Amino acid sequence: EERNRLARDLHDSIKQQIFVIQTAAATAEVRFDHDPTGAKQALSQVRNSARDAMSELEVMLDQLRAEPLENTGLVEALKKQCEALGFRTGAHVEFLPGELPGSGSLVPGAHEAILRVAQEALSNVARHARAKNVHVNLDSAAGRFQLRIRDDGAGFDTNQAARGMGIENLRARAKEFGGEFDLASCPGWGTSV
Repeated sequence: EERNRLARDLHDSIKQQIFVIQTAAATAEVRFDHDPTGAKQALSQVRNSARDAMSELEVMLDQLRAEPLENTGLVEALKKQCEALGFRTGAHVEFLPGELPGSGSLVPGAHEAILRVAQEALSNVARHARAKNVHVNLDSAAGRFQLRIRDDGAGFDTNQAARGMGIENLRARAKEFGGEFDLASCPGWGTSV
């Protein structure tokens, strides 16, 4: 499941960025002698796409690391996920980490599960939502650790059968650690998980 998610993410992000780099480099090469301004613009696109690809690759590499997360690591990983989503989609992504309970208050593996839920939810935003604004909140409320991701994208009818396994995977991850998963969406009004 994680390999399939990583393969999708590599295809949807890094591969696309490398395609842009290749195309812009070819444009710069063609324009080099007769259109220096166009060549400079193409080289600027190469640099920007390479920077975006490096940022997204760094996030993916962080996802593969084996050591357990604590609050600090979770906050940093979510921040990188949000930055990568912004680069990938052009959306304004706001990440607000609030008051978090002590790292020891969660069962082992819960931090990783929260990160995986966030990765899947943000990946869904990137693939389906076409959102202009995304809000990611990590906080504690009533003695519970809470992750909320809201977007102003396309939304969908929650009564329709899901095409993939993403939502059920999110629900299962939350339940595995004694958590709850709530989903609200409506066509044209965005989604909140």
